[in-house]
Amino acid sequence: DEAVRLEAARADLQNAEAGLRRAVEGATPEERELLQRQVELARVRLQTAEQTLAATTLTAPFAGLITHRDIEPGERLGPNQPVLTLADPATLRTVAEVDEVDVAHTAVGQPATVRLDALPTVPISGTVAHIAPAALPQRSTTIYEAIIRLDEPPPTVRLGMVGTVTIQTAAAHDALLLPLTAIRRAGRDTYVVRLQAGQQEEVSVTPGPDDGTRVVILAGLEEGDVVLLP
Repeated sequence: DEAVRLEAARADLQNAEAGLRRAVEGATPEERELLQRQVELARVRLQTAEQTLAATTLTAPFAGLITHRDIEPGERLGPNQPVLTLADPATLRTVAEVDEVDVAHTAVGQPATVRLDALPTVPISGTVAHIAPAALPQRSTTIYEAIIRLDEPPPTVRLGMVGTVTIQTAAAHDALLLPLTAIRRAGRDTYVVRLQAGQQEEVSVTPGPDDGTRVVILAGLEEGDVVLLP
């Protein structure tokens, strides 16, 4: 046990120093030199024991909660072997899966909203903190991981909860919005069917960003136009 070795080294140093003090008077120069060497050797042994004990002490990099213990007391450790899994409840994050079509429009710093299955009526604001540079392996579709840092999660949030993440990739102010289903396509042309003076007419439009349900219309329509759904 390293703690026992440390105490033994400390006792050896105390004994060596005490012997040197007793031999100050009446000892020959050779005897005093020998005792001085014994003191120095005891100090080296004590320093080595302190360093060895310090190397056996694990210090957490931050205050947190132990969520998993990988070894039991008394087991031997190998190089780079994990010992504990530590989580910081003050800096909660969630991992979202982003499709390759959407990842091109996703960037670090964009705002996000997290809705947990256990707390569906409590939206939690967050920020995109990291986007994986490579897709997840062994998937039928190309998916990238994005880490969302939660700003102020409520105290009812627990580690391991699952939910849905919405990332705001763009913002439009005073924009015209249409249901995404109103957009029709003919080849490369995009149009909607507008009701004008009781008549239906096809109108070319320029769609902008969408949230999967609604789409921004950048050009082709004006406020008040009546658009027919398919």
